[in-house]
Amino acid sequence: MPLRGGRREETPGKQTRKASKRRAPADADQEAPDQGEKDCSRDASAEQPHEIHSKTKKKRGKEDHASTSNSTSTIVDGDEILKRLQSLEKKKKEAISLEDFDSASKLKAEIKDLEAKLKSIGKADILSAEPRDMSNSSIRNFRISEKTIKALSEQGIQTLFPIQVATFDIIYEGYDLIARARTGTGKTLAFVLPVHEKLMRSRGQINSRGRAPEALVMVPTRELCLQVTRVWKSLGGSLEIQSVYGGAPIRQQQIALSDGIDVVIGTPGRILDLKSRGSLRLDRIKFLVLDEADQMLEIGFKDDMEEIIRSVCGDAQASNLDHQTLLFSATVPSWVQEIARNYLRADRRKDVDLVKHETLKTAPKIKHLCIACGVSARRSTIVATNVAARGLDIPEVDLVVMCHPPESSELYVHRSGRTGRAGKNGTCVMFYSPREAPDLSRIEHKTASCSQPHAAAKAACEDAFIAMEKVQPESIQLFSTLPPSARSMLTSLEGFKTFLLKSSGISMVPDVFRCIRRVMGGEPKAADSVRSIRFLKDKSGAAFDVPAEFAALFDDVAKSFEGKLVAPRIESVQVLPDLLPESAMASRF
Repeated sequence: MPLRGGRREETPGKQTRKASKRRAPADADQEAPDQGEKDCSRDASAEQPHEIHSKTKKKRGKEDHASTSNSTSTIVDGDEILKRLQSLEKKKKEAISLEDFDSASKLKAEIKDLEAKLKSIGKADILSAEPRDMSNSSIRNFRISEKTIKALSEQGIQTLFPIQVATFDIIYEGYDLIARARTGTGKTLAFVLPVHEKLMRSRGQINSRGRAPEALVMVPTRELCLQVTRVWKSLGGSLEIQSVYGGAPIRQQQIALSDGIDVVIGTPGRILDLKSRGSLRLDRIKFLVLDEADQMLEIGFKDDMEEIIRSVCGDAQASNLDHQTLLFSATVPSWVQEIARNYLRADRRKDVDLVKHETLKTAPKIKHLCIACGVSARRSTIVATNVAARGLDIPEVDLVVMCHPPESSELYVHRSGRTGRAGKNGTCVMFYSPREAPDLSRIEHKTASCSQPHAAAKAACEDAFIAMEKVQPESIQLFSTLPPSARSMLTSLEGFKTFLLKSSGISMVPDVFRCIRRVMGGEPKAADSVRSIRFLKDKSGAAFDVPAEFAALFDDVAKSFEGKLVAPRIESVQVLPDLLPESAMASRF
């Protein structure tokens, strides 16, 4: 199904299927089914895999097609048809993966009928408003002028980031938008580029003095205001762009606005101030952008933003608005959703969520280290406000240090997002006291970002290795005969070693002890010495510590299981797997 670029796929006429299910007809897309790995811990010798697979194909194919029959005659809304198209496309691919090409052909025919229906009700353009293929990211594949392409190329930009790819056509074709992506992924250029191109192509040749702006961008901080302004001006062109923010002389901003302006980028407080003085008119706005909307809400701009939005919308109902509203945010709190319901056009609204079901995950190339601090711990003093920790784009930053866990997981996402930007690597270090450990667990649970102890240990080892290189060789000889001490990977306590119990059937702590006693056989004391039990996040077993005096026994048992995928079994640990948070352990005793 073509969802981008406005091109329609030519579908050959329906053919009678004569080949076996292992051969696709000409009008069905060829896709190889995924080959999943077998679970070697279960005995499947009594089953007949091919027969079962064949029955499953028939049953699922019939169910899928039964759920799609006679649906095209009842759907008249363009967005509903588009949702139906996406659902059918997914089912078609599933049918192909099961080699049920009869159902795939029928689904493809129904997809073609729905596309024709979109065209008949004048909504064919909705197909091209969907996000493009992420691999099609060259700037020359978008409706960008040669002058802008040259300006981008001079900055070393030849391709767009995923959020920019996904939203360009949606914005360019006039849709309202809610776009959610991790901080540092290129959201600024995602709205600047298409709005710039539309304004450049629609504006007249004469710049009238005193003209009101056609684009208004609201941002939470002065720093982000200057950053967006810098990005926009880097595209060149003849647009007059003005940043307005508190802490700067308002008279200079008033003079610039009186000369005539095309784009205003500012903080909500200063925008309202200029509006109340009659210096800023909002009656010609074609593009209203809220950048980092969640941040503006959190630092107290809710009322100001709503007043500005109402000023732009006037008395018109949401369905009759003639401007585009674009919301960009790392998170989408309830207030943002309410604004979308009240001020975005329901029939012209698109949502792009590059985070999807990952909740509040941070940029993928940030290393997260959490360091426990004792009462006597000393650390460097770092002074920065939460406002300074948000929205700034400083590419050279490769380290963020937090002296305490932030108040919310959203704030952690924004703070850590000052590094690891634009696909680069970065490190985020957060100090916490024992009293703040619950805050750490909460942030780890909601963001899936905080590192396991082995990451902190690895970083410490790397620093130690660098320090050792500076030690004189004759000094090293004095320490070379000392044996390394055992240390827990769960608690970092000396005198303990960490092992894994692999058994998918355990769900309670007593289950762990029972399985360990069974595996250890005639060593009940060794089994009873187990402590610091933590369940694995993938529910495949548990990690635990044993005192150093019993470590050799557990090592021998682990070696006896090498190469054997049986359960329960003991394994040595090289890298600690993801664990369930400690807060989830209380209900397992």
